[in-house]
Amino acid sequence: GVVQATDIARISPGVQITQGGSSLQIYIRGAGDFATTGYSNPAVAQAYDGIFAARSQFVAATFFDLERVEVLKGPQGTLYGRNSTGGAINIIPVQPKLGEFGGYVTAGVQNYSGFLGEGALNVPLGEDAAIRVSAQGVTRDGYLSDGNDDDKHFAMRVQFKAEPTEDLTFRVGANYQHLGGRG
Repeated sequence: GVVQATDIARISPGVQITQGGSSLQIYIRGAGDFATTGYSNPAVAQAYDGIFAARSQFVAATFFDLERVEVLKGPQGTLYGRNSTGGAINIIPVQPKLGEFGGYVTAGVQNYSGFLGEGALNVPLGEDAAIRVSAQGVTRDGYLSDGNDDDKHFAMRVQFKAEPTEDLTFRVGANYQHLGGRG
């Protein structure tokens, strides 16, 4: 049931996540940072596929085609550096699956003229390689009478994985996202 970052607060005790414009304000056990500008460093580290995300805007549109989301509470400075006083959130996408052809498509409607479309396609390239393409698009009118606090975003992920030998795995990926609207 987690389709956006703010949903983590509903299922993980001690975690508060709110949306401040296009940025996330994340607190774990009360430790966090209310500043969401590009000039401040977060107190909760956010990592996407093992890569530190310096700004929470990047994390906002990555909640699709995921293997898991990890919430690590407490100081995590040993593993995640100085920006993890409150803890860390790891977002792990589904990797391409070798030798498997498959995918999924989902759609949903909600109040405020909202629509969500999401899908993924995994295509094997021989026995030792595969490519996975996934995307999500959301449009929803604003909750406020002037149209603010809406949600209009599109995100896409392309990954390539190859295992030419038993001891060597190669994976490369690219992400694109557009956060729009009057939010």
